[in-house]
Amino acid sequence: MGPPRRRPGGGRLMRQAITSVITALAVLAAAASLRYLFVDSSFMRPAALVVLVVVGLGVALRTRTRAVTVLLPVQALGLALALAWLFARDTLWFALPTTRTVERTVELVLQSQDTITSYAAPAPVDAGVTFSLTAIVGLVALTADLAAATAESPTIAGLPVLALYAISAANAQTSLPWHAFAAPAALWLLVLAHQDGDQLRRWVSHVPGHPGEDGEERARRDFTTQGVGLAAAGIALAIAVPTVVPHLPSTYIGDGLRDGTGQSEGGRSRVSLSSEIDLRRSLQDPDPSPVLRYQTDDPSPPPLRVGVATRFVDGRARIGSEISGTVPLGDDDAVGVTRFAQERRTTTVVESKVRAPQLPAPFVARDVQVGAPWSMDSDGVVRVADDAQGYTISYDEPLDETEEVLAAAGDTGAGLQDREEYLAVEPEIAGELAQVLGEVVEPGDSQLESAQAIQSYLRGNDFTYSLELDERLPGEHPISQFLRTKRGYCQQFAATMVHLARAEGIPARFVVGFLPGTGSTQERVVRASDAHAWPELWIDGVGWLRFEPTPGGRAASLPGYSLPQQDTTSSTSTTSSSTTSSATSTSQDAAPVEEADTGTQVQWQRPLLLTLLVVALLAVLPLTALLLRERARRRRGSPQEQVEREWERLVEGLGDLGIDVPPGATPRVSGDHLVQRSGVGGRGTEQMHRVVTTLEGARYAPPGRPEPDEVEQVGRDVDDLLARVRRSRDTGRRVRAALAPPSAIRWWGSLPGRVVDVVTRRR
Repeated sequence: MGPPRRRPGGGRLMRQAITSVITALAVLAAAASLRYLFVDSSFMRPAALVVLVVVGLGVALRTRTRAVTVLLPVQALGLALALAWLFARDTLWFALPTTRTVERTVELVLQSQDTITSYAAPAPVDAGVTFSLTAIVGLVALTADLAAATAESPTIAGLPVLALYAISAANAQTSLPWHAFAAPAALWLLVLAHQDGDQLRRWVSHVPGHPGEDGEERARRDFTTQGVGLAAAGIALAIAVPTVVPHLPSTYIGDGLRDGTGQSEGGRSRVSLSSEIDLRRSLQDPDPSPVLRYQTDDPSPPPLRVGVATRFVDGRARIGSEISGTVPLGDDDAVGVTRFAQERRTTTVVESKVRAPQLPAPFVARDVQVGAPWSMDSDGVVRVADDAQGYTISYDEPLDETEEVLAAAGDTGAGLQDREEYLAVEPEIAGELAQVLGEVVEPGDSQLESAQAIQSYLRGNDFTYSLELDERLPGEHPISQFLRTKRGYCQQFAATMVHLARAEGIPARFVVGFLPGTGSTQERVVRASDAHAWPELWIDGVGWLRFEPTPGGRAASLPGYSLPQQDTTSSTSTTSSSTTSSATSTSQDAAPVEEADTGTQVQWQRPLLLTLLVVALLAVLPLTALLLRERARRRRGSPQEQVEREWERLVEGLGDLGIDVPPGATPRVSGDHLVQRSGVGGRGTEQMHRVVTTLEGARYAPPGRPEPDEVEQVGRDVDDLLARVRRSRDTGRRVRAALAPPSAIRWWGSLPGRVVDVVTRRR
């Protein structure tokens, strides 16, 4: 018969269950901070459901076993089935995944990737985003539950929880509120307070206590209280200090949008536009005070324009002091836009720190209500005579999808005045621009297709968003520097697209303003760090269209028309003169689509395969150690042999944690040595004594010893001793024991010798 099945005691199971619940709440609290990256928090409901599945499975399974080889795959399978049921229910076959389920999963991941890379925070929440966020939260819950409850290492469980919060903190366009950090931190602190204090006893010196009080309980009381108190003080300081330390006053929003008077109003100086655009100071501005606060009925508000530049000096945009000409509202031809049937939107600015004459506004305004004389120039920039504390602007939603642009083409009589001004290219870089265009734009592409290709090139993986620019070579043009280093921020991306478009024969201009800011339709806040630059390109027959070549979080949303179309067989295309020519066109268009799909698959498959390979390599030694322990545990034999194997399991497990027994020592000497080195405390000393006594009885006592209940007790004592010592070791030792256990290294090291022995014996 095999060894009796050991089950954790009821008290231990209850502690593990409570730990699981608190850890799950910490994960959900950290996940809640993701709502600052998206327009709503609808993803939290499915995320809470998968966390419930993962944690519930863990609590139920630990009543039967504590083997990671059982818990991990079952909880992972439960997570996968929960995701399939929530997001791909129609693809299941009797609740089981199919190949269509896998295809749907890939579609959702790609959809989320497209949304996250196309929109700045707060991004919309579609099915793909909801799936990806739910899967991430579920994986974090699985990892944290394994660490906190199964491995009884709640300290390590804080790492995935912190990582989940860090995703929001690193990508949000403004600092998160204090409670977004305090909630998961406090719950993680509660997990630490709930855990057993065994790992602290090894540092205990004499602590006076009450008469008759057990020393072990004194250690738990004093060190747990002190540890929790220090952790709580650390969290309180992390929250309080940023609110007390004053922010430096902001005097510039770059050199492009700068302080107009040097006088501060309510913590924020008024800002105005200068002739030379350089937005780096704006983007690095730490002051959270708002430049604008506004309300809008637009669920996806566009960026707010402040100034337009057509002239460049040494690669840097310059805004002239002269006005390009005043135009009446509603004269679409005068500002170069196509009037297209869109929904009318209204934005009401309740606070503005932008100094006259600039008035931040969407493109293009249809009605302006402000308590001062105002006008709009031919570039669509709204100007005001006096500083405006608040104002209301109505505008039509701009064109967005390619179909809208194609439908609008030719419907306007708008013509571009001073076309040559928008096509001027500095001669010293004309050759370099032509070389880039030869690699990016296909011969025969339309203006829109060429613009899409240029934008895709600048948003590609070769370019990196960075506020720190590499050093310019002597005499090097800034555009040449950017094309060489491929590092920059919005100003470099926008200026380079303007130059490339002009070199391709597409009129283009440089626009500076603000991103839509953060918040909801009830109130959005724009800060200095939301300063942004982007290009507008003139498409013949349509007018001025906004593009977004800047990648990453500090960019506006991508208009649909600016993205290359996967299906070019649109019904709005010019009808072919014959069925044969139409079929030929469709056939020719099909090839690029297939090639693009293949490229997309390679783009996500290679990182996935590389990640899986790294994970597999890291898992070799831990899985080897687990399999060796499970094989030893399940091996049949007499009670004496079972006790010997439990002793070997204890010695190997402690060896993995850095505590080795003296070579050739007796069990009693080894036990005393292990107790002294491990610091397991009074209860651990009793357990070690029972294990050694049972082992000596199995070796030297008459037949019939030990009894089955003694064997079972030895197994429980070994489990508890290993858990106590594991908790007492520092994090680095636990990580090394988990990733590179010496027992597994020895097994692999002895493998060649064992193979040679087998081959030799067979001969």
